[in-house]
Amino acid sequence: MSHIENYFKEDEYQDMTLGCNRCHVLDSKNETMLVNGFENSCQSCHEQQIIGENRATEKGVPVLVVPDIDVDTLREKGMMIGQWPDFTDAGITPFMMLFLNADPKFNEISETINLLDLADLTHASEEELNHIVTFIWMVKKFYFNLEKDGTGHLKEILEETPVVLQEVSQDTHQSVDFIGLLAAMSPGVIESANKSWFPSLMTEIPMYLEGQQIPSGLDDHGLEHKDDGDDNGHDHAVDNDLVSNEDILGGDDLLIEDEDILSDDDILIEDEDILSDEDILSGDEEIILDDNEDPDHELLVHGHVHSDYEQKPSEDRAAAGGWYRDEYQIYYRPTDHQDRFMKGWLDFGRQMSDSISTAVFSRLKVEKGPGMCVKCHSIDESENQITINWQAKKPRQHRKNFVRFSHVAHINLVGGKGCVTCHAIDREVDYISAFEDMNLQMFQGNFKDINKSTCADCHTEGKTNQDCLTCHNYHVGDFVPDYSDISNP
Repeated sequence: MSHIENYFKEDEYQDMTLGCNRCHVLDSKNETMLVNGFENSCQSCHEQQIIGENRATEKGVPVLVVPDIDVDTLREKGMMIGQWPDFTDAGITPFMMLFLNADPKFNEISETINLLDLADLTHASEEELNHIVTFIWMVKKFYFNLEKDGTGHLKEILEETPVVLQEVSQDTHQSVDFIGLLAAMSPGVIESANKSWFPSLMTEIPMYLEGQQIPSGLDDHGLEHKDDGDDNGHDHAVDNDLVSNEDILGGDDLLIEDEDILSDDDILIEDEDILSDEDILSGDEEIILDDNEDPDHELLVHGHVHSDYEQKPSEDRAAAGGWYRDEYQIYYRPTDHQDRFMKGWLDFGRQMSDSISTAVFSRLKVEKGPGMCVKCHSIDESENQITINWQAKKPRQHRKNFVRFSHVAHINLVGGKGCVTCHAIDREVDYISAFEDMNLQMFQGNFKDINKSTCADCHTEGKTNQDCLTCHNYHVGDFVPDYSDISNP
């Protein structure tokens, strides 16, 4: 009804038959009106919504994350955590909880993780702080294995998660689209993220597993940086010997009166100074910045400074969909209709009854969330079973109902009112709210029931047939043809 009254207002749709035929088409028997498929009915209006074009809120689903943790308190207490960002402004995603749940130690600390405000641990007990430290190393081991083994690590986790093995039957377990759940995550996304988040991760984890002490700042070779109080792992080390009373600018340094480095024989001679016509900053040379340079850094091209360079946000650069990283989170942006990641995780989550999988399902079944799957695909729940209606209703093959009706015999006879001659809109029904509780029995359509009197306007003596078999089948039920006795030619 919302489409008819809100969108199809052009003159060409004033004939209601044409308006309905925009999205509905007769079946092969010319009896039932079917939805005319996404490509023919919905794509032109809704495809851009699915991929997040012009979307004001997040265009992707946050999947992997580095949670925001009060590392200052942990370090003040002398807790060994190695490298961890001071501030990430990110919470734990249900996907991350599901992956970490595969760790045998997770159940021991999950209650602490769920109850505490991880960004403020000032009032946490010693036991709770120890749980947080365990959680930190659990997260870092996860990213270590993900970089080392790739998405195969995630697949193994999903296949071996106790929740899956306990809750899903063997046949259903085999039907889970594990490849779709991972959506071709690129190893480069993880490597780049680890390099930014935990530069010494590949050194830290082997040391941790061997029971070694982990300093707060390591370089890529496992060497500890001397730190001036910044626990971020950045190399701000300063050797005090270099600024002692005999520092490089002291009385015995290189800048002696007679032989200083700017003497007549120094490198800045008039004819051969380092800023000569052929130096590296001359007008004919181009400086190429490293791929890892800050995108907001001023660009030096052909000897000129360009400061108007601005890189688009990560989610916009992933306009075609797929994986991208923004700050301390890795997102997945839907690629198109029937996106395997979105459909796979919704199907995966609906089969589970544990709290973590339910949280994954709840995160994705938001009507206006990324992908907008449930904006059109309704969800039914009955007897603790959840069904997602991925396909529009179709008549059951070989099924004979008590009432039979042919649309093709009536469409050309109903006049200008078209379909609403028989299908009257019921404006008193709150159609949308019927989807909120996922109770199929409480559903209310936005068309009024068709009364017998509507049919009798035409099917009456002197106008057209009115015998019972005109509108009703004599035999009803499922009649499947039996070909077992047909001999081979």
